[in-house]
Amino acid sequence: MTVADTVLINGKVATVDRHFRFTRAITVKNGWIINVGEDEEIKTHIGPDTQIIDLQGKLILPAAHDAHVHISWLAASWKCVNCSTARTLEALLALLRERAATTPPGQWIHACGFNPAIIDSSRPLTRHDIDSATPNHPACLALWDGPSCLVTSTAREVVGRARGAADPGGGGR
Repeated sequence: MTVADTVLINGKVATVDRHFRFTRAITVKNGWIINVGEDEEIKTHIGPDTQIIDLQGKLILPAAHDAHVHISWLAASWKCVNCSTARTLEALLALLRERAATTPPGQWIHACGFNPAIIDSSRPLTRHDIDSATPNHPACLALWDGPSCLVTSTAREVVGRARGAADPGGGGR
């Protein structure tokens, strides 16, 4: 029997095998998961120097790592103003005004899901539009693609962009 460096017991362990079965414990040796199973089975790997971690019923996902961190985007999206339903500039700005009305002045407003391709407008959205909807707040409007965003004048000041500095090519309207 292999003596483990660490055992994690009393959890809910998603094995992520083809049957997606759940067990309660994990054995770790030299940084590698070497066994998953029920508490009593895994406890047989405990030696005098084994670290024992009681998961207290918490969920653990062994070897399931998203290096691209989409899960963090999901978590952030739960707190943002969802702009994916806005089909006009006015509808978008109404969503931002609504959040601004319930957010203390000076606190950030985060919005996400904006898709300029589906907006029915004769002109593009600018930071001045967002400024008018969130006059007392730094705000960031993430586009539907994830990495692209529009920020307010206040946000630019907060992050150190000096007034009067030249806009970067292709953006900063």
